[in-house]
Amino acid sequence: MPNHFHFIVEVKDRGTVFPRIKKRNQTDSGTDKDELCARYTSRQFNNLLVAYAKAINKQENRDGSLFKKNFKHKVIEDEKYLKECIMYVHLNPVHHNFTRYPSEWKYSSYNILLGNNSTRLDRQGVMELFGDKENFIYVHQHKRDFVYIKKLEDE
Repeated sequence: MPNHFHFIVEVKDRGTVFPRIKKRNQTDSGTDKDELCARYTSRQFNNLLVAYAKAINKQENRDGSLFKKNFKHKVIEDEKYLKECIMYVHLNPVHHNFTRYPSEWKYSSYNILLGNNSTRLDRQGVMELFGDKENFIYVHQHKRDFVYIKKLEDE
């Protein structure tokens, strides 16, 4: 999107992340491990976005903030919500009137998930979540039709 973006990221389990936190002396006594892992993960994304902003500022010979709003995250704890989030991300360009179909947005993972080229995305896991490729397409189309009709009704 021209003014925002969405990632769905699977974070390593607490057993993998927590030793890294301890190693870096980032533990607070009395704070539970889940909270520490969430803070650590959020800090890693913040570091990524700061590095990205610095690179763009250097490239464009500018300074100052690149992002208007702060980084936000939501924890996805069940498959139903994960499926909704995947569809939300893929249909966001439709919702904001940049395209009519998720397949038309070149910056989306939608086409990558449907393709056969090598990818670091968990294509198989996503397809299993939706049942198969045909159902993945079907539920996105059904949700797209709902979003599109709702927008027409609101106009």
